[in-house]
Amino acid sequence: MRRKPSIKDALVNETRREMRRSIEADGGLMDDWDTILYAADYLPLSLTTCRKTVNELKFLAEIKARLQARDFNEAKRTQSRKGGEKKMRKKKNIFYDIIFRKGSDAEGYGVLIQLNLTGGKDTSQCGGYALCTKVERTGSDSENVAYECARFSNYTKEVRPIIDEIGDLYRKM
Repeated sequence: MRRKPSIKDALVNETRREMRRSIEADGGLMDDWDTILYAADYLPLSLTTCRKTVNELKFLAEIKARLQARDFNEAKRTQSRKGGEKKMRKKKNIFYDIIFRKGSDAEGYGVLIQLNLTGGKDTSQCGGYALCTKVERTGSDSENVAYECARFSNYTKEVRPIIDEIGDLYRKM
């Protein structure tokens, strides 16, 4: 019996796709994030076990440490946003990824942030979830995949400062 795809599967696949694109000579056009954003709208998001806060996510700390140490030959960062379909304006999804390459090794981080637009709150004041994945490739055959998730109650106070800090470190490369 085949299991149904999950949001984690979609996030890993999107991170892998971005890792493949980073290998291409021209980098490819970064215009097709619809897969992960569509999946976030329609696949069940079962994050009831998320008890961490965004500040406790070790993957985000790893990204910041790697950017500060400049421990890579090449890095590529992308982002995309999408509100729910017209019928489903209860959530907004934001996808970020960053791919580090060092020799033949690659490490990709994907972060899906889902804002819950319920309760009449302004988008910037909404709570939600952050689902993170890390895909490590060493050599040509070995791949490790890991996940983390966290909850947040205020996007502007809890999530935005971390995104801005990572963006600032990336631009200083």
